[in-house]
Amino acid sequence: MEGPLARIADDAQRVAEAILAAFGIDAEVVDSSLRIVAGTGIYRDRIGAFEEGGIGGGLYGRVLASGRSEAALDTTDPFYDPIVGQGGTMLEQADFAAPILLSGRAVGIVGLVAFTEEQAALVRQRSRAVLQFCERLAGLLASRLEYLTGTEDLARAHAELRLIQDSIDEGVILVAPDGRLSVVSTPARELTGWTIAHETWQDLFDQPLQPGVRRFRVQPRSDIPLIANARPVLADGTTLVVLRSAEALQQLAYELTNVRVPVAVANLVGRSLQAERLRHEVLRTAPRIEPLLIWGEPGAGASAVAAALHDNSPRSGEPFIAVHIDAIAEHALEGVIFGRQESGGGLGAIALAANGTLLLDHVDKLPLRLQERLLAALRAAGASAAIPLALSCRVLATTTSRLADAVRRGEFLADLYAYLSQSVIHLTPLRQRKGDIPELCDAFLARVQAAASDAPIAIAADAMRLLVDHSWPGNLRELAAVVEVSARRAERIITAQHLPERLHRAPRLPAQPLDEMVQNFEFSVIAPLLRAYGSDTDGKRRVAEHLGISLATLYRKLQLFQTSRVDSSRNST
Repeated sequence: MEGPLARIADDAQRVAEAILAAFGIDAEVVDSSLRIVAGTGIYRDRIGAFEEGGIGGGLYGRVLASGRSEAALDTTDPFYDPIVGQGGTMLEQADFAAPILLSGRAVGIVGLVAFTEEQAALVRQRSRAVLQFCERLAGLLASRLEYLTGTEDLARAHAELRLIQDSIDEGVILVAPDGRLSVVSTPARELTGWTIAHETWQDLFDQPLQPGVRRFRVQPRSDIPLIANARPVLADGTTLVVLRSAEALQQLAYELTNVRVPVAVANLVGRSLQAERLRHEVLRTAPRIEPLLIWGEPGAGASAVAAALHDNSPRSGEPFIAVHIDAIAEHALEGVIFGRQESGGGLGAIALAANGTLLLDHVDKLPLRLQERLLAALRAAGASAAIPLALSCRVLATTTSRLADAVRRGEFLADLYAYLSQSVIHLTPLRQRKGDIPELCDAFLARVQAAASDAPIAIAADAMRLLVDHSWPGNLRELAAVVEVSARRAERIITAQHLPERLHRAPRLPAQPLDEMVQNFEFSVIAPLLRAYGSDTDGKRRVAEHLGISLATLYRKLQLFQTSRVDSSRNST
């Protein structure tokens, strides 16, 4: 790597690690050519590679050109990156960038990127503090650069690094290659009583140092339960250890998943019959303890309904732990849900949700192997008060596909489906309740106005006609994003010209999925023939001959139609 930041790559890596430790969100440091100098997570694997975009194009390009920090809280806005306006999709949910300024010129960027909705919600809630933290670390790197060019004092750089160490709630320990402790942050000393003077790695941990391993869990010898993660941070084998108390981690998980405004039943807006029925179902089922399945198309609001069920239940003051299965790598899912048994341990979502609510989002994406383990855990919890889940934790699950069909295909366990669907709430697609769109737009616009005093105050009639006419394949999530993006483009009134181009030309989609339309058409042909020939075996054989299909095919089509009617009736109750 070339450029001034290459000289302080180790310091840049420590800054990225500090951001990860402080917020649990990945960070990167790039130079003025958008080459990644340091990072965590996926960015660590890409050190030396170039980020996308360029000067003036995208968030990083603008920050390098202007020398001013920016926070992109909505990455669906083409202003965030031109690729969005060209139909591209961004993995990022929120993005923060602070310039590293040397003699008034931006020579790099400290960036923090949220990839999940939970991370994005956290940083949006604390966006000013997050940006200020990134700016402070960018200033620290700038100071380090100035020192190397003779304009800063080494003691100041060390003092600011110590300030960062002591500003992080978790305990930070730096271990030299020979096992001596070279740094023990104040939180680490308060947590353990350890000091630099006496302890060595061999005295404090059960496992030996693992210099060649990128990240490993270790078991500290301590009177209090500690969770410790270690990773080599320098080529010479120097190891960084981050210590957390198990109790504090459980509390942190609860706080992170509850950085949100409680969802009142009134927040599930709409005047349609479907909206009224949904509010009634939430109020009726919220006090219950049995599992509940929420199914609907992507973006239909399943997470909001799950939060409303928790927030309007007797468990509202307890943890609401959400596991977003589709956003977690399969190899990590087991540890996230059940905890880890290897050295150091680790609490899983089931344990963290004790006395509260456990949400299994996109449960249809859970591998069969883990479905079996989940079913065993849930059954054991229901039978034994010794298992934390049995205390009062309620299990909610969401799915965007019909689990009954997945069971027939052998992709989902029938017993787990039966367990989770003891109660069911079906979310109606937005295209089937368009009468609710004006009220939903008002609610989303009010949210924008709460965050910005100069936000538009109304939506013009021409814009509302386009909003109502749109098919909304992304449902409520898409509608909310359109209102927020359009509000930033408008001044006092949102008109048609402020809406995204796709709303001006998007074709209308049918109100039913294609498979339902096909089934309904086939039955409209078969039903009159059955009335004419009779519904006994001989009559069905004559109907099959008339249609040119086998009797087995006719029976299968009738069975599919009957199953579809049963599912629809069940989900409407």
